[in-house]
Amino acid sequence: MLSEKFFNVLLLFILLMTTIFTDLPFFPEKTVTHSFTFIIASIIFLLIFIKNNLSLKLNYITKLFIIYMSISLMFSIILLLIVFLKTGSLYVYGKNILVKIFEAFFSLFLLHFMVYYLFLQLVKDLPLKTIKNLILLIYFFLTFTALIEYSNPDILNSFHSLPKEYDRLRLFTMEPSHAGLLYGIYATLSFFFVKNLYFKMLLLFCSLIVELFIGSKGLFLAILSTIIFLLIKNIFNIRYMIIFFILLLILGFITLNYIIPSILMDILEFTSFATRASGIISAFYILLFYPIGTGLGTYLYFYPEILYQSSNLLNEIFMKLFNIPLNLSEVISIITTGENIGSKSGIFQSIVLTGWTGVFFWFLLYKKVKSYIDSLHISKYDRLILKFIILMTLIQLTVGSEYTLLYVIWLPISIIEKLYITGGKRVE
Repeated sequence: MLSEKFFNVLLLFILLMTTIFTDLPFFPEKTVTHSFTFIIASIIFLLIFIKNNLSLKLNYITKLFIIYMSISLMFSIILLLIVFLKTGSLYVYGKNILVKIFEAFFSLFLLHFMVYYLFLQLVKDLPLKTIKNLILLIYFFLTFTALIEYSNPDILNSFHSLPKEYDRLRLFTMEPSHAGLLYGIYATLSFFFVKNLYFKMLLLFCSLIVELFIGSKGLFLAILSTIIFLLIKNIFNIRYMIIFFILLLILGFITLNYIIPSILMDILEFTSFATRASGIISAFYILLFYPIGTGLGTYLYFYPEILYQSSNLLNEIFMKLFNIPLNLSEVISIITTGENIGSKSGIFQSIVLTGWTGVFFWFLLYKKVKSYIDSLHISKYDRLILKFIILMTLIQLTVGSEYTLLYVIWLPISIIEKLYITGGKRVE
């Protein structure tokens, strides 16, 4: 029994470590190979599958995942046939869209399903204290990494596919938006597990400093939006209002003095705002005119024109409202070359590929996780922390980060399910 527990702890630790190193310099032409998760998760999944007598232990979310994957793959095959009948070819931008379907299916659907399933299977039988210690270990490791990177920005370049060309921290991830959410998830989980007030304050202080140096604008807006939402939902609780109001003042000061000026600079001088905003508009366009999405591979055929129209509409809006032309050079490059086609945020990318199916998946996932949290026999304060981490993650995936390599997003969900299964027993 002891050896089985040790084995599960070891597997969980290895899997957690793969969520940290997501920009390794191996096979840079394929995004999924920037992390060893695709290898490690496949091996562990096979081991657990064999251990469970070649069967999957299904719950609501795993069933939801399987339905989402199946419907998305079916619609993608239908769209593939439509494109082939229209063009007589399976190639767009020189890429085989049949191959792209299965690449996207593995990296965006099957691999994330395996990671979620493994997290759940590994944490559900482990003591909460063990999970707490693993989370804290990785949190302090990331904090120490941030300190090293801040002191010597080039010291981590060997863990990356490309050298860093900016001052913000990225830890072991591809970009600050990934680093911000990765660190934010481990920081918030650590904050949940730690019960000592002074230790909590230390965690909060260190986490805000590190997030400030990471400088993910989208994450700060996601955190601010989450706090405002929770403040409104708990407006009649004086204690929570005071806590949220203090956080709101701190984050509001950071947003007004750092985030908004940075966003304005992006709008005026850089391409990131125009590209992300065009991707968001394109998702709404797809919901109206492509209800089943543009397909896991056939998006290469359908999406460029949609992105072009969306970017033009966005530029017209800014010209009429502010008389400011947007820098659409990145959008034009994407459409011309076919490289990096897609929305730059995870949930909108799901909508681009799968249409209303993606909307229903994320909505039903949120509703189920929220119901788990609401039913936990823990304090209202602890429930607020869990709601915070889920809302923050979903908002960041909506406006700030794509999620191909963000396997860590499934960790808090699996821990919440573990708490639901065990009744939410506190960790001391």
